[in-house]
Amino acid sequence: MILTKEQQSLLDGEKGETMAKVMKTLVMYGEAFNAEKMVPVTSKYGHTVSSFGTGVMKPVYELYDKLLSAGAVSTQ
Repeated sequence: MILTKEQQSLLDGEKGETMAKVMKTLVMYGEAFNAEKMVPVTSKYGHTVSSFGTGVMKPVYELYDKLLSAGAVSTQ
């Protein structure tokens, strides 16, 4: 998968371990669909689906805490 310099630096851990894991997940997802590159995100808002109930959300909340601590925040 072709990455920009910024994407590669995230993958290499230049913004910390959590952001590197986020980028690795995105790259793996893209590779699973044979994506050549990532598309630009044009919205400043994030999206989360939680229709399956809050009981199973504890690991997601823990992940959100890690993302917030790493500076991965939405401008929403």
